[in-house]
Amino acid sequence: MKKYFILKNRRDGDGKIASVCESIRQQLGRGNEVAVEDCDVIIAVGGDGAILRAVMYDKPVLGVNMGRVGFLSAVEGRKFSLDVLNNCTVSERLLLEVSY
Repeated sequence: MKKYFILKNRRDGDGKIASVCESIRQQLGRGNEVAVEDCDVIIAVGGDGAILRAVMYDKPVLGVNMGRVGFLSAVEGRKFSLDVLNNCTVSERLLLEVSY
């Protein structure tokens, strides 16, 4: 079983993100949730902003969309399952850093 870290969107006005995070923990096992430094995969729950924050850790990221569009997400929040995590592949992406 992969060790995981859940990075969630900062805003969760209606509790949907917390509910999906709890569902993920139940499916993957609470004992497998570790600190970000020790994880095999970061599960970014929220929108594209959560995924962009997650990529800064230089770990594989699985995006779980809870927003409206989810350009960067691999799966919708209600459709997350253990099969999704076990059957996904890592694809490298370019990262652009901008400062002003």
